[in-house]
Amino acid sequence: MATIKIRTLSTGQVAEMMGLSTASVRRFAIDGLLKGRRHGARAWVFDEDEVKRFIRSYESSLDPSLGGGPRGPRSRKK
Repeated sequence: MATIKIRTLSTGQVAEMMGLSTASVRRFAIDGLLKGRRHGARAWVFDEDEVKRFIRSYESSLDPSLGGGPRGPRSRKK
């Protein structure tokens, strides 16, 4: 029988991969944008494959050539 290994990542590891704060990663999880599991009262764990999917989606939403990009006053044309 084959054994399947699923690598899990902590909030800190995900934050480091994305260049964001741990608070941002927790917010993505709480809002349901990034699938994760609660591990204790405040900690989250994330499946590495799910995180990679989320990163691809997140980065494409920031890519101006795909219609994404910065939001707010700096993105307005003058």
